[in-house]
Amino acid sequence: MVKDFQKYWKEDLIAGLSVALVALPLALSIAIAAGAPPISGIISSIVGGVLTTFLRQNNLGINGPGNGLIVVVLSGLAILGDFQTFLAASFVAGLVQILLGILRLGRFSDFFPATVVQGLLAAIGVIILAKQVHVALGVQTSAKSIMDIIIDIPNSIVILNPFVVIISIFSIGIMYAHRFIKISFIKFIPSVVWVILFSIPFYFLYQLDSANTMNFFGMSFEMGQKMLIQGLPESFSIDFALPNFSRITEPGFWQVVFLIVFIGSIETLISSKAVEKLDPEKRQTNKNLDLISVGASTAFSSLIGGLPVITVIVRSSVNINHGAKSRFSNFFHGSVLLLLVVFALPLIKLVPTAALAAILIFTGFKLTSPRKFKDVYRKGWEQLTIMLVSFIATLTLGLIYGVLVGMVFALYLHYTRSFLSVKTFLHYLRKPHTHLYEIKGEKYFFKIKGVCNFFNNNVLITELEKIPDGQKIVLDFSHARLVDHTVMEYLHDFKEHYDQKGSIDLLGLSILKSSSDHPDALHFMLPKGEIKRLSPRQISLTNFAKEHGFAYNPSINWNAQMLKNFDVFKNKIVSFKKNEISGRFKDVDISFDVADVTYDEGALMASEIHHFTLMHISLPLRIPEFKLEKEEFFDRLLEFAIKKDIAIEEDKNFTKKFALTGPNESEVKAFFKGALLDFLNQSDQYHIESCGEDLLIYKYLRLAGTGEIEELIDYSQQLLKRIIITGEQWQNETPSLSTR
Repeated sequence: MVKDFQKYWKEDLIAGLSVALVALPLALSIAIAAGAPPISGIISSIVGGVLTTFLRQNNLGINGPGNGLIVVVLSGLAILGDFQTFLAASFVAGLVQILLGILRLGRFSDFFPATVVQGLLAAIGVIILAKQVHVALGVQTSAKSIMDIIIDIPNSIVILNPFVVIISIFSIGIMYAHRFIKISFIKFIPSVVWVILFSIPFYFLYQLDSANTMNFFGMSFEMGQKMLIQGLPESFSIDFALPNFSRITEPGFWQVVFLIVFIGSIETLISSKAVEKLDPEKRQTNKNLDLISVGASTAFSSLIGGLPVITVIVRSSVNINHGAKSRFSNFFHGSVLLLLVVFALPLIKLVPTAALAAILIFTGFKLTSPRKFKDVYRKGWEQLTIMLVSFIATLTLGLIYGVLVGMVFALYLHYTRSFLSVKTFLHYLRKPHTHLYEIKGEKYFFKIKGVCNFFNNNVLITELEKIPDGQKIVLDFSHARLVDHTVMEYLHDFKEHYDQKGSIDLLGLSILKSSSDHPDALHFMLPKGEIKRLSPRQISLTNFAKEHGFAYNPSINWNAQMLKNFDVFKNKIVSFKKNEISGRFKDVDISFDVADVTYDEGALMASEIHHFTLMHISLPLRIPEFKLEKEEFFDRLLEFAIKKDIAIEEDKNFTKKFALTGPNESEVKAFFKGALLDFLNQSDQYHIESCGEDLLIYKYLRLAGTGEIEELIDYSQQLLKRIIITGEQWQNETPSLSTR
């Protein structure tokens, strides 16, 4: 731990500072939306940063209050009636989480179907959206249930305050536009920080320091401090709310404890899993230790008036995207946040609540956006149905019942697809037939028979964990009647990690059928075909490929793992490739592949999906690893902090024009010279990246048209000529390197 601090303190400090700036408005927003004192959200973030860092194993996760807790706190306050009793329930919930971790139950989130959890999160998104829409309109609703709150939205629209709406729309517009802006300085600072900065001038424009009225087309609207954050203390002191344990024997108290443990643990564990996928080094998390750490932090936070602490994916994504290297970025985030609150509390009081509501509306929409449902549908219509049932049940019946209804429906669907009798299905469900044996000390053969789904996934996990690292594993599903999405998702994650130590082969899945070509789709016995029609863009690409003699495949290719070798995808989740154009360069006789790539920057509610067109080339020789991109003013500023650009001394124009980075500076400098430098200086600027034996080239972070694809192919061919000449010279000067 000390070595990590000494080695990465600069990178972690910059990432922690960025996260703290995001955490401040989010912590306030979550607390206010949950009906809790605003300072309680900040306390949770500070404790989550300063304390949790030293208890957990998660390297890049950020801890604090999460959006899912909004509904939990609202429900808890409705049941218990006051915040101090809720703090007592939160303290006990923290102790229960510690016990769960000690009992090694950190895997219990695997028991819940992945699509049921997605339905739960989507419903939470709707609840957040519905409540915050009224705030963004400048109206208070008296409705209590979520359905009544949704129904009351048209009434609030009729009596909206246009001056509040201006702040809300302006704030949402900033967050929406932020993802499309390419200026690195603006992109580096998270969108919620820009929202806060641009919302403060409205305090002075609307004169919110005192009660007043403003006219809009002849109508008067009351303005004043009611549009600002209410309940903030005069200073950040130790005069915090304390828990009240007087009702600890009541059933309602333990209902709230269960709700906090259930939702808090699930959100922590799925966020930790998402952080593993975003971590460039793919470090794994000890989930039992994670539960213990958030439990201890929740208990301590509750004692001093703070909300429960969980692992939060939005801030974790910001942390990773801003270059964090170790767990100390979480510590810096909490420490900087503490300093901000101590010294900048008067500035926080200038922020209109409409801006905070806009932040939550944007986050809530991400949780429940149509893309979430579309992504689930790609995995099969059954998965979408399960998600919808869980989604509707959560909205109408509540969080716990929503999950239970979703699970029961998933089991019923699995029963219908297994074509087994009820008795046999329940038998396999309770105890699937598995057999693990070793073949002459060289290979582990694992046979699975019957039904393998979320309900008994722990059996598969337990057996696989018995196998030592570095072995050859064969998983045989040829006798399985059904393998569900949760199991398939786990298997592919396990395979991705284990392939770094040994090898895994999955057999028998090809004889099962599914309604989707997604690798994580439900596999079952009933075939179902699917007819796809080409889009106008795909028709254009088809004609382009025919005209140039290239091969074209419009289908989705889920096997895009190779792209993770490139730095641009190190902290991103590559979803798939499609619209692949394959061919060979005529002048250099080397094959190439142009494809539209879809990837997520972030995960869960922090997810931002991107599509762009890139060129991939497998080189006939090895060259240095490097990344070359357009140099911008903010990139030069970052050089003084964390970026380490490589300067080509003999060509100052090139160094000024491009940002060049690589793990081995001497190799890169020896490679970039002569004809290659001349070509790059005289040509359009493309993003070029080498991982040694493969090359990735693109110009825009968007889909390219056929004309732009043709330019990309021509540019790549000319570039490749220079790379081969330079690469051969470079290899001759470096005899230890071998060609492919």
